[in-house]
Amino acid sequence: MLSVFDNVRDVTFLSVVTRMLCCVVSGGPTRDEREYKRRPAGIRTHILICLGASATTLTSEFLYLNMGQFTDIARFGAQVIAGVGIICGGAIIVTRHKKIKGLTTAAGLWTVAIIGLCYGAGFYEGGILATLVMLLIELFLAKWEFKMMNASPDFRFIAEYTDPTQLETILRILRNMFAVIKDMEVMRPAEGHRTSCVTFALTLTGKYTAAEVLETIRSIEGIGDVTEV
Repeated sequence: MLSVFDNVRDVTFLSVVTRMLCCVVSGGPTRDEREYKRRPAGIRTHILICLGASATTLTSEFLYLNMGQFTDIARFGAQVIAGVGIICGGAIIVTRHKKIKGLTTAAGLWTVAIIGLCYGAGFYEGGILATLVMLLIELFLAKWEFKMMNASPDFRFIAEYTDPTQLETILRILRNMFAVIKDMEVMRPAEGHRTSCVTFALTLTGKYTAAEVLETIRSIEGIGDVTEV
């Protein structure tokens, strides 16, 4: 353990302030990357979860050390780990195109709660290292993951159109871009509506990327929303 933290490991006013400040410092930056990508759960949510988890651990220690309540001091922390799952569940959504979003945000919320427990217990080294590793994962592995997905020859997308000729144009573009159609599903418009949807599962065999295919289809006049799923 690092000796620099020895003076703030006991439950004193200085140590409580130090642990709370560590939660604010750790909870804020871990959220910045998700905020930049317009993901759910804001910076306040991350900081409050980290603070709440830290306060829970501090309360357990205070009851045991100062109030003489001989209980399982790890029980409060266990409830935090389980209870934060309710908040994490609210961050996960399934879009109308059957695409799951929010898993990384939910995992980040859960990890922030654990970081708060580390600080609350006086385990500063664990909290700091977890924060740094979390930031590295969010900032660098996200770029690598995006490159891997963009390089994959297989992808699916859904497009909205109002005229059958637009669907013919999409099919012609896919042929010209050497895309192999593995599956195609057309959803006819509901009564009183004009917009139809088509879902494609493709394998790219040429030099074009998924982003270039989607951008070309979006440029078709009259085409509505085009989204990768």
